Amino acid sequence: MFGLFQVVIKNPNTNVEFNWYLLVMENLFYDRNPNRRFDLKGSMRNRKIESTGQADEVLLDENLVETIFESPLFVREHSKKLLKASVYNDTLWLSKQNIMDYSLMAGFDDERKELIVGIIDCIRTYTWDKRIESWWKRGDRNKPTITSPKEYRNRFRVSMMNYVLQAPNCWHQYQAQQIYRRPLRIEWEGKKGVQDEGPSAAVAEAQTSVMEAEGAAL
Repeated sequence: MFGLFQVVIKNPNTNVEFNWYLLVMENLFYDRNPNRRFDLKGSMRNRKIESTGQADEVLLDENLVETIFESPLFVREHSKKLLKASVYNDTLWLSKQNIMDYSLMAGFDDERKELIVGIIDCIRTYTWDKRIESWWKRGDRNKPTITSPKEYRNRFRVSMMNYVLQAPNCWHQYQAQQIYRRPLRIEWEGKKGVQDEGPSAAVAEAQTSVMEAEGAAL
């Protein structure tokens, strides 16, 4: 977001003024041509449209979930950390400004193997009319629920991190081995002891999950 500008146009004959307010934002897709675009809010309620196949169509959350169910979206560890930090910091600031109903615009450039993302539509504040609308719509499950900025922020963060997964790297197996070899501390009859014969059931289950994730990625 570069700034909010006011443009005043005055009629010299009638002296009537017209005020226009312009919000200037970055063009996320400048010098890029993503072949798939998604407007993501982190909600599964009424967030699906029928795809037309047009180049400039914008799909929604449920469309993305159907896509990643067949072909999960993986990014490198550094990219995932940057995305998480950016989403966390931006939504923290927006919630403090009492802003909600923003979206994460995501563009997939399959040719360049790039994912372009940015938060848009971040000018809607949680005013008294939104509070009344939220209270009224909570009784109707067929209508989208209006949530407070804090609730919206938390849901948004969790959903964005679930949409984008971290790709397994060469250290995954090493980390799993470290979990396996970690001593297990147990207690019996009021005494403490250390057992190093193998992982507990919970650790073994965690190790299996890591291995299965690696196999799925391969």
